[in-house]
Amino acid sequence: MAPRIHIQVNQQSGRNCVSSDYAEVLSANSSHVITDGHLDGNVIVSMPGNETASSSQQLLVEVTFEVQLLRASDVRELAQQHTTETARTILHPFHFNIPRTANSVSSDEYDTTPLPPSLSFKPMPVYNSNDLILRGQGRIEYFLKARLFDDEECIAETEAPVTFAAARECAPPICIPDFPGEYNLASSRSVRDRLHRRDLYYLSVQTGEPAPLYLNKSGMVSTVVPLKWHYRCLDPSQQHANIPGIYASIQTSLRATTFVSVSPQDRLPLEGDANKLLDFKLVANTTGTGCTQVRKLRIASWEDCGLKKQDQPTTYQATTPLILNFDAPDYLPPTFTHPYISRRYSLSIFVSVDVDNSRNASLRLRVPVQVSYDRGECATECMYEPFPLYPEILPPYIK
Repeated sequence: MAPRIHIQVNQQSGRNCVSSDYAEVLSANSSHVITDGHLDGNVIVSMPGNETASSSQQLLVEVTFEVQLLRASDVRELAQQHTTETARTILHPFHFNIPRTANSVSSDEYDTTPLPPSLSFKPMPVYNSNDLILRGQGRIEYFLKARLFDDEECIAETEAPVTFAAARECAPPICIPDFPGEYNLASSRSVRDRLHRRDLYYLSVQTGEPAPLYLNKSGMVSTVVPLKWHYRCLDPSQQHANIPGIYASIQTSLRATTFVSVSPQDRLPLEGDANKLLDFKLVANTTGTGCTQVRKLRIASWEDCGLKKQDQPTTYQATTPLILNFDAPDYLPPTFTHPYISRRYSLSIFVSVDVDNSRNASLRLRVPVQVSYDRGECATECMYEPFPLYPEILPPYIK
């Protein structure tokens, strides 16, 4: 019988390389995600039955870390880490430094596409009235493979999937006008008394892109969305001139938009360019991530905007922080861009406003948000600063 081998990955890879906290890689759904560019562990060789490996036996072990874009290999003589001359189990440690790009040794300064994260999703079909079907599917998988050689003959082998998602620095906010029709950062509503056919009040809410959602080992991600409200009484009787009690029920869900292209994209693709059955080049699909939250807010601390004009009602404003806390799934691919496949995220916000316990207004927002893995630093200190855009410099998401 041939020896058996299996792979154990250090759960503290790259952050504590001497740790003995190992876990056997069994499936692609493992909650352990490699984020820091280092991967180490052990290949364990178990001899069959009562057989033992003698110190004179020549064995080689080959460990590879690979994806279609990358292959790193470690081939060494299998050394016994025991003082006895024979052993039934032998450990072979391995360590890989994962490059930031698949072309890290390339001299082409423009050929620096970052390694994409692990990603797998079901086919995305698109239909039209003529029963034409456009379908996109993508899978990015990383593997550890181990092979055991005896006299140049492979006598045992195994492989195990590895979930990889490199931690990136804070990405600057995106330029909303570059994505026409995709995001809605403001919504307003004039509420009417239908019985008496008169306007009662005007209410609006607006926001901006929040700080990134940082994924970490705690399984909880959070951010704060600032909501700026405006209220104006429209009733000639001034029944609502004094701001009544205003309460909001806000349902927020994190949604992922994935793009698959048959030709390289030189920038983040647009939803408006996708799913066109005439050119069959780009498919996009937006799905929920399971991260949903419902919160109730009392909108208070109103103040005069100072924009009152003659014969015009006073406009009041208030700002409330919407604190979001999501229980992240075992693995959530971060925001990334690749010439053939990319993903970005948005917050879908549905606001139901109750005014004076009698009149309701519904508002909808769609806000972009970055999703990234924690680099081990204090993510709350990585705040957004205004990103300078000059006429001769394109935004960072356009190559």
